[in-house]
Amino acid sequence: MGQIGIAPPSRMRADSPTGVRSRVLTIHDRLVRSFGPQRDWWPAEDPFEILLGAVLVQHTRWALVAQVLARLQRETHLDPDRLLRVRLPLLETWLRPAGCQRQKARRIRAMARWYREQGFEQLSRLSTAALRERLLAQEGIGPESADAILLYAFRRRVWVIDRSALRLYSRLGLCQDHPADFRLRILPHLPPSIAWRQEHHALVVLHGQRFCSAQPRCTGCSLIRGCDWARRAISTGRVPNPR
Repeated sequence: MGQIGIAPPSRMRADSPTGVRSRVLTIHDRLVRSFGPQRDWWPAEDPFEILLGAVLVQHTRWALVAQVLARLQRETHLDPDRLLRVRLPLLETWLRPAGCQRQKARRIRAMARWYREQGFEQLSRLSTAALRERLLAQEGIGPESADAILLYAFRRRVWVIDRSALRLYSRLGLCQDHPADFRLRILPHLPPSIAWRQEHHALVVLHGQRFCSAQPRCTGCSLIRGCDWARRAISTGRVPNPR
């Protein structure tokens, strides 16, 4: 396996799109080889289901969210009107597998009411900036959730700057572990394709779950030979040298 050749941030120019773009594409290709294509990573039948998933997945695993969404599908067909007619104690019972059921029940009811009042067509006509502002005004929707909804539900050309992305790109030496530096060094050089961005986000999340978590598990990582963090760990004996 050849080295990716990623230089530390101090030796990189933020305005060198060819170099950064080629490294990003190399990372993407290696992650696809590791995890397979992820074009259907976020399964959803309509945008409202994605909104619900973005709220329910907070502080839990997607496998548990999938159980809850399946229950909501059976009981309400994921229809905002039907969801709003469900008594709150019963809704909390349905949400229990995803945790924080009282808080999430309140939040998805508010989301259902907002979505019913606004309507997908009306929301789709808003600019990305205006739509993001309205999403952030909803209880339980922070910057990461808003950008995920924009990317997957409304197919806007945005990027989700979450912990998985910051860990991966900073450890590879492409940026500092800070959203502002990611926006400066990485964001301008990501391919514009929405489908590519959706898949890359999925791959970065999967890589973070499998290898690049808070406590990295470098053995078997397809990016280890181009990783600044792993290089330092190998030099101190914390990680075996992959020969």
